[in-house]
Amino acid sequence: MHIKKTDFVAMFKRHQRQFIWLMVAMVPALYALKGVFSLSSVFFVRDLGSYFYPHHLWIRRAVLAGELPLWNPDSGSGYATVADPSLQLFFLPTLPFRFLLPESVGFNFMVVFPFVCAAIGTFVFLKRRVSLQSAALGSIVFSISGPLLSSANSLNPSTTAALIPWLLLATDKLIESYSRLKLCALGGLFALGVFAGQPDILIWEVLLVLFYAAFSQAGNLKDWRALLKREGLVIGSGGLGLLLSAVQILPLLDVMRRSHRASGAMLDGWSIHPLNLFEMMMPGIFSSPLIPSSHLHPWLYQLNSGREPYLMSIYLGITTLIVALVGVARGEPRRWTKFWAFAFLVAGFLALGNFTPVYSGLRVIFPLLNFFRYPAKLTIFMAFAVAMLAALGFDAIKVLTERLATGIKIWRVPVGFAAIITVFAATLTVLSIGFPDITGQLLNVVATRLGLNQTTGALSDMVAELKQAAPRLLGLASCSVLLLLIGVSQKSRATLARVALFAVIVFDLLITNASINPTIELSQIREPDWVAAVRQHPTARIFVDDQSGISPAPVSAQFNFYLPPDMSLSMADALYHKEIPYNAIKYGLRDAVIVDVTKLRAAEYTQLIKLFRAKDGESRTRFLQRTGVRYFLQPEPPAGQFRLIQPVPIFATDKMALYECPNALARVSVVQEAEIEPNLTAQFDKLFTADFDAAKTVLLDKTPPAAVGIANEANAASATIIEDGNSHLSIRASAPEGGAYLLLRDSYDPNWQVEVDGASAPLLRANGLYRAVRFAQGEHTIRFTYRPTPLFYGAAISLLTALLLTVLVWREWRKAKVTDASITKENPVIAEPEPVFTRQASE
Repeated sequence: MHIKKTDFVAMFKRHQRQFIWLMVAMVPALYALKGVFSLSSVFFVRDLGSYFYPHHLWIRRAVLAGELPLWNPDSGSGYATVADPSLQLFFLPTLPFRFLLPESVGFNFMVVFPFVCAAIGTFVFLKRRVSLQSAALGSIVFSISGPLLSSANSLNPSTTAALIPWLLLATDKLIESYSRLKLCALGGLFALGVFAGQPDILIWEVLLVLFYAAFSQAGNLKDWRALLKREGLVIGSGGLGLLLSAVQILPLLDVMRRSHRASGAMLDGWSIHPLNLFEMMMPGIFSSPLIPSSHLHPWLYQLNSGREPYLMSIYLGITTLIVALVGVARGEPRRWTKFWAFAFLVAGFLALGNFTPVYSGLRVIFPLLNFFRYPAKLTIFMAFAVAMLAALGFDAIKVLTERLATGIKIWRVPVGFAAIITVFAATLTVLSIGFPDITGQLLNVVATRLGLNQTTGALSDMVAELKQAAPRLLGLASCSVLLLLIGVSQKSRATLARVALFAVIVFDLLITNASINPTIELSQIREPDWVAAVRQHPTARIFVDDQSGISPAPVSAQFNFYLPPDMSLSMADALYHKEIPYNAIKYGLRDAVIVDVTKLRAAEYTQLIKLFRAKDGESRTRFLQRTGVRYFLQPEPPAGQFRLIQPVPIFATDKMALYECPNALARVSVVQEAEIEPNLTAQFDKLFTADFDAAKTVLLDKTPPAAVGIANEANAASATIIEDGNSHLSIRASAPEGGAYLLLRDSYDPNWQVEVDGASAPLLRANGLYRAVRFAQGEHTIRFTYRPTPLFYGAAISLLTALLLTVLVWREWRKAKVTDASITKENPVIAEPEPVFTRQASE
């Protein structure tokens, strides 16, 4: 087919403009996360530093050592990492980079990837319905909005949320014209959502896509056949996504049915307090953990279920909201506009979560909601809806200013809203600056009605916050009103007003949200000195009393540390946990009891942690020694015989210290006696009591089978690890006359298999949480191997599905190619001569 030179030039220019605007859309997200360009620092806020970075380091070490990171034997006595989607072991877009790049660079890339992905996806999705400028604006609003940027403190929420525009784009294309390739593309995106690791956000995305397919497109809603066809295509692609992601889903379901999550009792808060909605226009009015001394703010924790906020910012900006209102009033197409306005309201209402009786009622009607944590995540969907409406509004401003006579009425809603906010901000400014006592009295009324702190200090702090936030809101609202009025009344300056609105929105969001994700120098979180002492016994475990509110150990009343007044709570938390780590695997150590962040560990582990918290110090020390803990990092000496190795000063206090208890039991040992106790709670209780001899007796929940292995010359009881891997463990063990039990103080999981001298043996649950095998007298080689059957079945299903879809798409492509060739042959396209006047003009 002949392509004219003018057509080629036009096509090049069109794509050039798209590329330029795409770069405009991406740059703000990269600036907001500019820490990615450093080789000497790493993102660290909250879960990034305490959970994801340590696991990132452990996974890299495992892979570089030639092992698959299927099981982590070092984290809390052992953990099925392959079943944890939050670790993103199957998320292909970032998987190569986390191993090929240096460890800190690879980790930073994983943090930043979702926001670049979201910016590109939102731009491509929007440019199908709005101008390139408006598509860039919508992309920027979403990618650097407070809710989305705040989700960067955990890898899985941000990565899953970044797929929202891509899922909607693929849905658009699929319902516009069906093809196998489009169906597979949407299914592949659903699979990526599973691999991204945040199932609750993914389920909300699935619901969004289903409603979007039904109601956002033009058509007759009474044509139920068309609606069913659309929904059928989406559901079918979702089914393909499940099959493609079976390699992750089956292991996840396997551990979930044995975990605390299976109870559906995940009602652990973090909803958006109605008062916090003001932070969408007035950032940091109730402080933030990123601000020094924020932990002293009177209402910060009270408005966030007694904890720090889940999202560091939910700021969208008053100018963004006003432009979005223009979109609501005049955005085209209307059905598309109404859909996003409704989506914003629904997501906002659900984000209030436990602060409304409706959400609790929905949990009763839809039990699946009981598995969801943190309704605050739904503010991400609010941000996306606002981004859609802002793009529509920005386009509408241009159209309306070209038709002033017909467009003036449409401006009443956004201008009226802006005027109300301006008056509100002006009133707050005058009161907080000119009449602080009256402002304090008004705040006292609010605090009384809402049950908040009403002390003089609390109210004065809020007055101080308003003195800063109110003038800013007044300035932005006034500026927005002025720019809209210019656009309405002066057509000649409408373009300038649009450019100014674009700049105000972008710079307002950047100035406010660019500091949400700071980095910390690697030199500040380098390995502490005490780690070298623990490494002298590499198979021994350590207990770290991290003293946090979610610590498995009770906080010691005698332990207090000095927090520098110029240091933010997030930075203090990072420096504190550099010395007192949540996860000792960060330094290649083995810890016995840790915080179950994902709630995917066995329900027995959760039960044990609750019991552990209720015990006194002497009982806890006794239990930990019986689980192989030799080293204790805590503020008080452990009970019994111990040796002080060195103090570990934290923020000008030397309360913390590293202790060694040499009489801790080994990771593996041989015991002759077994006691049957079907109740696991009773087994755990025995491990805390002084009258139980854990060195000689193993606790079992049922009568053990006969000893495995060929009996030979009896030897003294002994056990030595001869091969130690993540997914396999070989032990040379000897049993006295009559046989014995090999007790391995690693977490029990039914996917572990055991062999004695090459012969399969029954795996026993021992001491409530660990593994054991009964073997005959004499010396034997015992091998434990992790063989997760759900993973193998899932991998087979995923691979076969991928191969089948590849064949089907290839056949469709071949058929289309043959059809095009036959049409061209029967009806050849003859290039027409270029008109003389056109050729002359071009010359």
